[in-house]
Amino acid sequence: MLSKAALSIRRKFNYLSPTTTLYLQMDNARGHGSDEAKQQYIQILRQHHIEVVFQSPRSLECNMLDLGFWM
Repeated sequence: MLSKAALSIRRKFNYLSPTTTLYLQMDNARGHGSDEAKQQYIQILRQHHIEVVFQSPRSLECNMLDLGFWM
């Protein structure tokens, strides 16, 4: 299923070369799964030239959803 998500992300940016690295920013919330699951996600996404960048935990100023909610 994650591979389908990676392919969907790549299709959204089809104007870029398939080898251009895309960066996916994720917050560091515990609800995103175990560290083992996150490592599996990272490995699958890297196969599609997508790098995951994690925010610092509890950094409301970096998360647009939280920023809009808490303002």
